[in-house]
Parts: sequence; C-alpha cells; structure tokens
Amino acid sequence: MGIQKDAGELLEYIYERYSKGENMIKPDGLIKETRWEAHRINNARTYLSDRNLIKITKQSGNVEGVANYIITGLTPSGIDMIENEEKFKTAFGFEIGLPGLKFSWTREK
Repeated sequence: MGIQKDAGELLEYIYERYSKGENMIKPDGLIKETRWEAHRINNARTYLSDRNLIKITKQSGNVEGVANYIITGLTPSGIDMIENEEKFKTAFGFEIGLPGLKFSWTREK
C-alpha cells in the first residue's frame, strides 16, 4: 500500500471520528487502531497535513516512533475532500466507503 492510499484511509478514519464529535486523535490511538508501522502513520499524517486537510497540534518527542501530535480535526478542505466522492477518488486513487467506511485494518471493538 502506498502513502497516498494510507493517507486516504487515515482521512476517512479522522472524518468518522470527527463527525461523532471525537476531535482529539493521538498517536497511541492510531497505533492501536491501525497497527501500522510508525513510518506509515507518519507519512500518511504528513501527506494530509501538507495538503491542509487536517488540523494538528505538534508536541515534542514521539510515541513508539510516531511523531507526537494531536489531530484536532479537519479543515474545510478536508471535509470537502471526504464529502466529494469524485474529488476523493482523484486525490487518493480509490473510492471512499461512505456511508459505511472501509479500512484495510481490522477495527477495534
């Protein structure tokens, strides 16, 4: 899986959480949820941040190799990206799974 695909899945996950009012996602939660290696999480988060799709608050240090930051929400561009299926597919190379979001990882219950 490439960075672009990982970033698309991470954006879907952030949107799902954000739309439920959960707007503080920390690295330890992403590690537990995705079970991805640190570099995959870091690369996907950087991709989304560089495209101005997510809001983050950076902190010093790291958590199990994942840069320490808190994802505090989505930007208007991030919401637009998720809610516009064609725009999402063009940007990330796959169709979004709304309304039942799909992830390549097994969801924690």
